[in-house]
Amino acid sequence: MSMPDIFSESQPSQPASKAQPATTAMQPETVSDEQTDLKPVHLFTTYCQSPRGVSFAEQENDEPIILFLRRDFITNVPWIISTIALIFIPYLIRFIFVSTSFSLFSLPDNISFILISFYYLIVLGFVFANLASWFYNIGLVTDRRGIDIDFLDLTAINVATASLPDIKDVEYTQAGFAQSFFDYGDVRLRIEATGEVFVFEKVPRPTEIAGIISKIIGRQGS
Repeated sequence: MSMPDIFSESQPSQPASKAQPATTAMQPETVSDEQTDLKPVHLFTTYCQSPRGVSFAEQENDEPIILFLRRDFITNVPWIISTIALIFIPYLIRFIFVSTSFSLFSLPDNISFILISFYYLIVLGFVFANLASWFYNIGLVTDRRGIDIDFLDLTAINVATASLPDIKDVEYTQAGFAQSFFDYGDVRLRIEATGEVFVFEKVPRPTEIAGIISKIIGRQGS
């Protein structure tokens, strides 16, 4: 399955409405609250209600996107710290060898430069893989379905979709001090027909997200 074009500006997030009779034009209260205030999605956006300029390939013309989600940015801290440590490891090793006057063997300067360059290319690849995994793992909620886009690697993308009318219940979990303190967690949607669980992992404001999805489902059921 090809990756949904979630950042396409060519498809407006709200389609132009057709001309309506005067009797319907006089009813602004029927417009959904989620559609009245579109907000831009920036590079580091992890939570956005009614995002502007976001679409996906299978989106219908009258299907507004209500929530745009990524993992909370705080979840990137472990690999960022690891990257900083990896950057300074060669300097630390050199400092230890120089300060102790210990040397296993010596290499020509050009060979040392090639090895160090290769090492930092590996570190750069590590950074790119983690950043791409965070950036492209996206959750979307429309007024009809939930969409979970998982970027597994450069060659594999998994897209899961759950129709909101098929959702049996919505729940969220915050495990541990970090998730409670920084207010992020998992939001689970249980599909009634199959019993499968649809999960938005480590997203910000899980309480608010669960409430919004429950409100949409309740509105559809009424």
